[in-house]
Amino acid sequence: MDADYGISGLWRDDGFAWVDQDEDLAESDPDESAESTPNVEIPRLGGRQRVSFSLLPAALTRVLDIPNEDAELVDFLGMINPEASATLLETSFGLRSALLKLRKLGILPNGPLPTFWRALLPRAVPLGLPPLIDRLPTELLSTIFIFLVEAELATKSHTSVRLSHVCSTWRATALGEAALWTHVNVRECDGQWQCARRRVAELYTQRAQMLPLDVAFDAPFGIPRQGPDVCPCTLDLVLTNMPRTRSLSLFWTHEYALRPLSRVPPADKERLESLSVTLDDFTAAHRANTDLVARFAASAPVLRELYWRERALPAGIPYARMTALALGRCPLSEEDVLWILRYAPALTQLNVNLFAARSFSHAPLTHRALQSFRLAGEGTRNGLFSALSFPALRYLWVGTSEQASRALWPDRDAEVWLAFLGRMVRGLESLDLSEVLMEEETLLRSLMLPQLAGLRNLSVQGDTLIAGYDLFQLLRPNPAGSIAPALPNLQKLTLSLCEVRDGVVGRILQSRFEYGMPMSWVVITFLGTYAEHSKDSAMFRQLSASRATNMVYAPQVLTPDEEFCKFILVVNTHNRSGIRRSEINELLRSSDFNSLQLENASKAEGSMRINAIVVHNDIVVH
Repeated sequence: MDADYGISGLWRDDGFAWVDQDEDLAESDPDESAESTPNVEIPRLGGRQRVSFSLLPAALTRVLDIPNEDAELVDFLGMINPEASATLLETSFGLRSALLKLRKLGILPNGPLPTFWRALLPRAVPLGLPPLIDRLPTELLSTIFIFLVEAELATKSHTSVRLSHVCSTWRATALGEAALWTHVNVRECDGQWQCARRRVAELYTQRAQMLPLDVAFDAPFGIPRQGPDVCPCTLDLVLTNMPRTRSLSLFWTHEYALRPLSRVPPADKERLESLSVTLDDFTAAHRANTDLVARFAASAPVLRELYWRERALPAGIPYARMTALALGRCPLSEEDVLWILRYAPALTQLNVNLFAARSFSHAPLTHRALQSFRLAGEGTRNGLFSALSFPALRYLWVGTSEQASRALWPDRDAEVWLAFLGRMVRGLESLDLSEVLMEEETLLRSLMLPQLAGLRNLSVQGDTLIAGYDLFQLLRPNPAGSIAPALPNLQKLTLSLCEVRDGVVGRILQSRFEYGMPMSWVVITFLGTYAEHSKDSAMFRQLSASRATNMVYAPQVLTPDEEFCKFILVVNTHNRSGIRRSEINELLRSSDFNSLQLENASKAEGSMRINAIVVHNDIVVH
């Protein structure tokens, strides 16, 4: 099969272009070629855009009888804003001739070029063995696409549309898989671009066929618009599709949208199972808006999940059928938490926030369904933890916003904390402690409990607990096998403050890898400078360079004088194709970084790799 070539060029304002061929560009790594691509100035678009482009397959140019330079320019059109296509097509006779030939063959339609025109071009027939991506069964490719769309939900970046623009095979697969189009992101219409936001949302609802929808309705931050300036088209779309909506997310939504939503009859909300609410609490109408949403939630007949990011607790919550309840911004008392647990027997997830108050003794309460418990706030929690028993608990997050000098929990009575852990039956899989006053001895006693033997994630954030030598010795595997190490299933470890000799952490990590107990996620902050931890740094680099697993080593300087140093080791043991973007985002969230510089990881930063598929920014390459 004839090789493709990379091209680079600069469009001038007068419409002329110089195109240079660069054969080496096609042989380099896709990420590297994207970085080396020059800025391209597109006429009438205002500003510059960084784009990547390559030639059409030479076999296709022979079939179409298109000159090579025209094929370069035709292919270049697919990587820029479609609105500029008409302008660029008028810049040379060769482009117009190529477009006419594509239309005569029935490959491209008459009229303006569609945004997905690249996916309409026939693929060149390979002379040798097809690449791996072309040999994947359609079912497997659809599964990969679904995983990719779900992983990119937080970015709201229309991943399904981008996948359908790659090639004819991917387009047929994407359009034939209705599950790719069930996540509909709708933003309040500003009346511009002929209500383009509604048209995009309608495209999703049509391609999802009759599957339930997950709708996110966002409004711009700031003072809400009203009167004739408001275009209701996107709100009308949300209301029209309410009978199909399975989950609804409202973000910064204003009264003009909440009032019609509150009047939706219960019969049109028979599929609504999940509701997420984040309102604008800087306006005078915030209390009224909260009541409108509470009325909407109370009349949903099958609502089971409520993620309420408001300070006032909504009235009328059907606690009896709730399975997930997040009230992280509502200040609650211990009595409120116990009341919720008592009248919500089906809860599997609970997120609450305690306000500063004295702790009292309460009657014992056992909740057998709860699997995830997140408790934030201030003050001691001895009374609450003395009363609670969660036999099925798997994920526990405990944090406080108090300063270490004023924190009273749990070391005022560590036995209460240990007894609470000891009442678990199933055993924890994840333990997160944030700004909790706890001595290392209490943490060690907790980790040696049989209820924590299957722990897979341990995170200790804040400067209230300094991990020392004893904690890392607990994680060391014994070569003789006489004493089993604690936490043999530990995969992720985050410690915000450690004080150990140089080399201790590195040797323990290496030992766990050698004895079949590798950790895939290690974030450690040392007291001291990088010079004082040269052995640990060398070991982290050595593990990062290992060919057995895919690792990323990223040192972080926390202060200008390097009083602290942070070492990060991300190990992807499941596949060797790269670190997923969701994992990098999780690292950023869990470590409170403003930026992350990854050494020897140019393929991982800003990209997502799933087997042979790479999504880099807005361009899909395979």
